[in-house]
Amino acid sequence: MKPKKLHARIAESGGIAWKVPGDILASSLKERQVYSKMNIKHGMCHTRLYRIWQNMKTRCNNPNATRFNTWGGKGIKVCEEWNDFEIFKNWAISNGYSDDLTLDRIDPNGNYEPDNCRWVTIEVQNINKDCVPKYEYQGITFCQSQVFELFGVKRTTFQSRLKRGLTVEEALKGCVASGQ
Repeated sequence: MKPKKLHARIAESGGIAWKVPGDILASSLKERQVYSKMNIKHGMCHTRLYRIWQNMKTRCNNPNATRFNTWGGKGIKVCEEWNDFEIFKNWAISNGYSDDLTLDRIDPNGNYEPDNCRWVTIEVQNINKDCVPKYEYQGITFCQSQVFELFGVKRTTFQSRLKRGLTVEEALKGCVASGQ
């Protein structure tokens, strides 16, 4: 006869009691509460910050993840130290994390690591995406959504001038000179 495997459970005294399979592991409410507390490492698994950390790792490490090819498939990795949530959490808090900000890689082709990440608004993150065309004028790099803010030119006017074949400089100068 094959010996039965033993399973550990938390006794009401706080010690470990051994039970065979089929027995109820935690027979009292107090035992279940103690057992539950032992399984929680940091108590943050239901927070937004934890989801950000988990999603970052999934995008880079799981070939079955949606759009893995955009991150892990391009060779983007999570630095070794950030595989520990506590270390990531400490970095996040000391670098301005708040619930209205998103994790952004400064170099969109770089890894998730402290020197390449920051907390920004969704608007700033959208500007930093690879798929957003960038322009340069007088040493300033910008995208179309920033044209009015930086140069006082309507985005639609800037776009239509570029479509007509004007250079960035001509599109901006022409708009500024004509008042739009």
